[in-house]
Amino acid sequence: MSFVKAAKVSDVPEGKMKMVTVSGEDVCLINSGGKFYAVEELCTHEDGPMHEGHLEDGKVVCPWHQARFDVKTGKADPGTDWASRDLKTFKAKVEGEDVLVEV
Repeated sequence: MSFVKAAKVSDVPEGKMKMVTVSGEDVCLINSGGKFYAVEELCTHEDGPMHEGHLEDGKVVCPWHQARFDVKTGKADPGTDWASRDLKTFKAKVEGEDVLVEV
């Protein structure tokens, strides 16, 4: 696996998310606290588009049924027991003005 350019830093402002496709895989790219994280795009509950949700206390919240997942680990919040599994995560890093993701 290798890192692939997913977006420009300016494409994902602080506190926002964006769906990107990296090596054929749809990924939700997250800027939380000035750090970039990447998780799978579809919620594990009913495939809600994670990039259309919002960030809250270090969690990405699905827009459909509010399932919550840790942006760093992808772990489902224990209070959202309808999420069938944790979100898959990907390594993300910044090089210059580019955000790179490893899938």
